[in-house]
Amino acid sequence: SKGNPALMPEVFHVVSYHRENPTIPVATGRMVTLRDGLYRQGIVSNVAVLKEYRRQGYAQSVMDMIHMLAEEKNLITTSLHSQAHAIGFYQRIGYRTQKMLHREPYDSPNGVLAFMVRRTS
Repeated sequence: SKGNPALMPEVFHVVSYHRENPTIPVATGRMVTLRDGLYRQGIVSNVAVLKEYRRQGYAQSVMDMIHMLAEEKNLITTSLHSQAHAIGFYQRIGYRTQKMLHREPYDSPNGVLAFMVRRTS
């Protein structure tokens, strides 16, 4: 079915490559855009960095690309669910916690997620 084009999501996948060997992907993220009338939002998910490349700016690079896409698509906000250990990172790049979600350990490796939102500039 064709569906309503105003409600059809777009999906963007972002990959960050090793700085010295650009054939090696080391980080990734995804954003799905949703439009409902005038409200346009991006839902960020699956942001991941290979363990040996963490804390080297690769997640920042992925999020910078996602935010650039959000601005190009005229999105009002981007939102995500963060694991507890990454909340500080997302806060530093403009996300604000809207709600803490406590999950059973089988749902989340650390049992806590935060629902976070960032307004697009």
